[in-house]
Amino acid sequence: MSKKIGLYKDGNGRFIPAYDEDYEQAQKLKAGEVHYFSVKKIRNPRLHRLFFKLLTVGYENQEQYNNFEHYRADVIVEAGYYYETTKDFGVVRTPKSIAYENMDDMEFKELFDRVMDVVTQQLGVPPDVLLREVKS
Repeated sequence: MSKKIGLYKDGNGRFIPAYDEDYEQAQKLKAGEVHYFSVKKIRNPRLHRLFFKLLTVGYENQEQYNNFEHYRADVIVEAGYYYETTKDFGVVRTPKSIAYENMDDMEFKELFDRVMDVVTQQLGVPPDVLLREVKS
């Protein structure tokens, strides 16, 4: 049986259940048995908000798209984060999911940087100028 338990590492190097629910799950584990855990760092919610602000700034300063979701999908594909499927009429590129459970913090930061490159090229502005606008 597989259970998810959120853990954080304290200053002494010990892993401690992160929340009450995690503590309750950890209490169910039998002492003296070996348990293996997968480690995945959760994504930074601040970077997630910054990512969508970046896409919003890009969307609001272009004229090709009249639907934000279409714009978002195409930018993610242009950033190289997609699946390819071959159909009778050609190759279809579908953006991969950016859901929290599908990407860790490092993967999301890499996607953020690639999307930043795409949007700066689309708008013709330097990355530092765009980043200041997004952070304001």
